[in-house]
Amino acid sequence: MKILRLKEIIKEEIVNLLEFDLGPGWVGVGSGNIKSKNAVSDLENALKNHHWMYKMSDDHSRYTKGKIERDNIYRLLSQVDCKVAKKLWYKHLPRHPEAKKMFEFPKNRCKK
Repeated sequence: MKILRLKEIIKEEIVNLLEFDLGPGWVGVGSGNIKSKNAVSDLENALKNHHWMYKMSDDHSRYTKGKIERDNIYRLLSQVDCKVAKKLWYKHLPRHPEAKKMFEFPKNRCKK
């Protein structure tokens, strides 16, 4: 009985975290079926606010938040034309000489 309640609490916390991170322009949470009302502007906002170096963080909460942001970006890429997505991707990369090598555009994630 305690395990079931614990699972319910964890599920509620995950849903709350997703709703907080994704913002008000989103419809439907859970099982990867999140659809945006305006995918292009949502993708641009997500890329602009993404913590690109989250994998290097010593703080687990920042790592987790960065991973959620990355998954959100990948979902948006599947809803946006590949040429538009690629242009936005490189527009919002960190200003670092090695950034293009470090954060290569994930071609297999975007809408063909």
